[in-house]
Amino acid sequence: MGSLDTMSKGAHIFMVKRLNTYFYNCNHWQLILFPIVVCILVNPLINHISSSIIGDLQLDTEREYYEKNSLGHFVIAVIIGPPFETLIFQAVPFFLLSKAIKNPYFIVLILGLLFGIPHYFNEQSYSEALGASFAGLIYAYIYYIAKRRKDTSAFFTTTAIHGGYNLFVFLLKYITYNLGIL
Repeated sequence: MGSLDTMSKGAHIFMVKRLNTYFYNCNHWQLILFPIVVCILVNPLINHISSSIIGDLQLDTEREYYEKNSLGHFVIAVIIGPPFETLIFQAVPFFLLSKAIKNPYFIVLILGLLFGIPHYFNEQSYSEALGASFAGLIYAYIYYIAKRRKDTSAFFTTTAIHGGYNLFVFLLKYITYNLGIL
């Protein structure tokens, strides 16, 4: 059994090293666009699976909110929210935790989970909190990578990824709700 655990750990380390190498060497646009695409592809799966198990997505309430407050929601979700959340969920905590915790991947895990907790209260939805935790892991990981790169700002890169993802989700929901698809 020990060799299987060692092989599994070795595979994880290999994948993390490959991911790190990619993100350290890619251009700035790839650093921003790749995580947005990952969130776009994976978050619906997380929401679908978790809501199938938990059954807590509240689309009717959300639809009503979008129909009444679309401009306000856009401003909060795409313009104000991403820099504010990058500051309180990545920049400041990463700075503080890195003084006490030496493993940056453990910090990324903590920050991802912390990012998801307040998102539960958006719709009282565990599914949304799980999806937000996944996105939070991506944002915290990219923040860590961008912080180590000399050619980019960790704050602005993470904010751009978060804002880009929120813009996609906003447009998708706005279009589907206004066309009566959902």
